[in-house]
Amino acid sequence: MEVLGQVFLAVAFFLLGAILGSYLITYWSRYRTGRKILGTKHCFCFGCGRELKLRDMWPIFSYLIYRGKCRYCSYSIGRETLLCEIVGGLLLLPVILFTF
Repeated sequence: MEVLGQVFLAVAFFLLGAILGSYLITYWSRYRTGRKILGTKHCFCFGCGRELKLRDMWPIFSYLIYRGKCRYCSYSIGRETLLCEIVGGLLLLPVILFTF
């Protein structure tokens, strides 16, 4: 496989892993705080309760752009969210790197 194709697949798998990591930390946060896991708004701020838009939910990038805070109420988002997204991305990288 050509190098450019491998780089594209590596980035795609990293982003997929970051999305899965983001989902898992959201699931865990809701479970830990006793909030409903299913049947609620798709994603919301734990501080103000406002429903997040798609542009607010890019794994890793949103955390860095908004400096770890909600863009609406400045509620602090824990560093474990960023860490879980990065680890999720890194865990999926070997799948593509060692497949080809």
